[in-house]
Amino acid sequence: MTTMMLTYQKMIIITIIKQTSTKLIPSTSAAILHVKSPVYTIYRDRRVDLASKDGSLPEHLVHDIVRATVSNMVSVALSEPWNRLPTSMELKEMAKSLIVTYPLLRDPVSGHELMKRLVTQKKKKNPGAYPEELRTFAMTLKFYSAKAYKYVRKSFDLGLPHPSVLSSWYTAMDGEPGFTKEALTALKAKVLAGK
Repeated sequence: MTTMMLTYQKMIIITIIKQTSTKLIPSTSAAILHVKSPVYTIYRDRRVDLASKDGSLPEHLVHDIVRATVSNMVSVALSEPWNRLPTSMELKEMAKSLIVTYPLLRDPVSGHELMKRLVTQKKKKNPGAYPEELRTFAMTLKFYSAKAYKYVRKSFDLGLPHPSVLSSWYTAMDGEPGFTKEALTALKAKVLAGK
């Protein structure tokens, strides 16, 4: 077994993790993945669990997860009676299962602002202004579904603003007929980006 082959397999898993969308669902969402004969296990890493509580996952921990997973897969696949390397299909399935086990692998920024907001909200009575990313998420979610917004707000222990705050954000925008200042600014930015 060459180190080049291990590196190639790690690159496959990292590439699959980065390219995987939420539409892809692994064949099993359990911590054990059954692929034909070998049984591959995803081991929980305490360091990753602790790091993911604040909503971010350092790059070195991502590499540690992938390295440990690939090493485990290679050792299982090379053992009796299989005597082979993991197939690319097995690597893809394992990458999907890793995303289910560690959701922050898919998008390390996803949820970071909301988790940070929750932590500061528990410490302080008034955590301050909402970050732009969280404002955009809240307004988009409320636009698509009021029930979904209420559910997410309740699930995240009031980490999202109250609907009346969203209403005040909407009224702060000029909604008069004709060309608004916001529309002209957006068009100007689009033209400058095209040049």
